[in-house]
Amino acid sequence: MSLLVKVKNKIQQVIKRTTSQYARVVIDISKYQCAYDGSRMFDFDVYETSDGIGVIVKASQGVWEDIRYMFYITELLARSIFFGTYHFADMRCTAKASAQFWANQINSLPEDEYRKATEITRHWLDVENYGFSGYTKVQGRTWIREFLDEMDRLCPGVRIGIYTSYYGWSDNVAWMPEIAERDLWIAHYGNPPAPSIPLEWYYAGETWILWQTCDNCTVCGGCGKTYGAASASIDTNDFNGTMEDYSAWITTDGEGDMSSQEYLELKQRCDELDATLAVLREDFENHSHEGGSPPGDKYTEEYIVMANPNLRLRETPETGDVVIGMPYSANILVDPSTAIPDSKGRGVWVPAKYGVYAGWTAKWLLKKK
Repeated sequence: MSLLVKVKNKIQQVIKRTTSQYARVVIDISKYQCAYDGSRMFDFDVYETSDGIGVIVKASQGVWEDIRYMFYITELLARSIFFGTYHFADMRCTAKASAQFWANQINSLPEDEYRKATEITRHWLDVENYGFSGYTKVQGRTWIREFLDEMDRLCPGVRIGIYTSYYGWSDNVAWMPEIAERDLWIAHYGNPPAPSIPLEWYYAGETWILWQTCDNCTVCGGCGKTYGAASASIDTNDFNGTMEDYSAWITTDGEGDMSSQEYLELKQRCDELDATLAVLREDFENHSHEGGSPPGDKYTEEYIVMANPNLRLRETPETGDVVIGMPYSANILVDPSTAIPDSKGRGVWVPAKYGVYAGWTAKWLLKKK
C-alpha cells in the first residue's frame, strides 16, 4: 500500500469520528428487488435519476450465487456506478468452501472495464442470526476467522468489511478484538440518534462506515420503486461522512505525482497520526483477551426500553441532566451490580448504556431481554 493511501485511510478514521453530516444513499439489493419470475427487473435507468450514490449487491450465500447477481454486475459495470458485494455467512457450509466461492466471484470481476476492481470496490461479510443458528459463539468466531483468512489469501488487497447489527454480532460471535481493523457496516433501525455498534469496534475507538437505517422500508413506508426496484421494499444506508469523504473512501491513488514538498507534508501528518493511533492501540491491547466478554465491561445484562415514546438516560439518578432519550423498544445494556432506590418508591435506578451513551435510567421502565 502506498504512503498516500495509508495517510488517506488514517485521515478518514479521524473524519468519520468527527463529522455529523451523512452522505446518502447507498442501497443494497438482492434477488428480492426483482420479480421472482423475472417478469420485472431492477430498473437502473430509474436508479440513475435518484439520489443514490452507490449499490451493494448480494453475491452469494454459502456456496450458492444470488440468481440476480450477474444481471446486477453487468448493469453496474456498463454504467460505471460505484458498487460493492456482500456474502451472507451460512455455517451450513464450511468457512473455506464459502470463501472460495465468493473469492471466485470477486476475482472474476472485469478489471479492464471498471478500473481495478480489487481496489475500488468494497466487499462485506454479512453476519446475521439466520446463518449462525444452532452454533455456539466460539464456533461462530472460529468460522469467521477461517473465512476471512481464506479470503485474504485468495483476494490479496481486497477490502473485506463486516455487515451486522449489535445483537446480530454479540449473539453469534465470542469476543474477537482483531475484527475492529475492518470496516463496519451496521444495521440499526428505529431512528436512534446513532447506531449501537459491537463492543470490539467501540473499545478500539472505531466507528461505522455505513449505517443501514431502513430495513425493507419498514421506516420510510416503501421507497423501493424510487430507486428502481420491482418490489416496494429496499434497504437504504447512510455513509458516515460528507460527499467529499465518500469520494475519498471509494478511490485510491498512487504517490507518483506528488512533489517532494507534498510528500514531506503527508509524511509528517502520517507520523503524527501514527503516534495518536499507537496510544489508542496500546490502550486497546491492554484491555483485550481471547474469548468471553470484553474485560472491564460492567454493562452485562440486556434490556428493552418499555417507555413510550422514550426513556431518559440521566447523568445521575432521578434529577441528573438528560444525556439522551432512548426510544421505545430500544436495546440497552445495564450494570446489574449497582442499584439506587427511587425516592418516590417506584423502583430502582441503574447504570445503563445506550450505544456510546452511558448514564442512569429507571429500571422499572425496562424489560429483561
